[in-house]
Amino acid sequence: MTANISINSRNNVYEFITESSVRFSASESGNFKKSIIINTATGSVTILKKTGWFKTKYEINFPDGKAGIFEGFGGLKSNYVLTFENEKYFLYGHKGLLTSIFFNKNQIGYIEQEKKAIKGTTKYKLIANKDIDFLICWCLILMLHNTSNSSSELPNDIDYDLGNIGPEEFGFNYDWKPIC
Repeated sequence: MTANISINSRNNVYEFITESSVRFSASESGNFKKSIIINTATGSVTILKKTGWFKTKYEINFPDGKAGIFEGFGGLKSNYVLTFENEKYFLYGHKGLLTSIFFNKNQIGYIEQEKKAIKGTTKYKLIANKDIDFLICWCLILMLHNTSNSSSELPNDIDYDLGNIGPEEFGFNYDWKPIC
């Protein structure tokens, strides 16, 4: 499964597009990106930013009552975990603009960010297993985007992001293929 994600930081317009149709869209509210609302057919998902000294933390609430916490771990590395009661989704940032997605201990996908952001729009590509939860992936990408020092926040017409240049926990698995 492949999905294209477009995030325009200037206009607070977020779109998750797969198979030529918009699956989800979102909007920001509050100063300093304090909350993001995702409207779905079953209700609204709310992502609330919690401030911290050295790492960002988000609280995520689904319409069915499911709630989780998204936070960074591993020091200066681009590693994050979204924890629900019995489930954990991990994001591991690799050198460059690749991020692996794991559910518990199994890789279920990866995110590839484009180097170039034009007029504040950053584009991502999600490659994932067919049975992946689209809504959770959309939330992961939104939180990942908002925790990074994205160059798309700058007022330039064209910005380039070189991605992670520091140490990585483990290398990107180029042999991984999605389950169709």
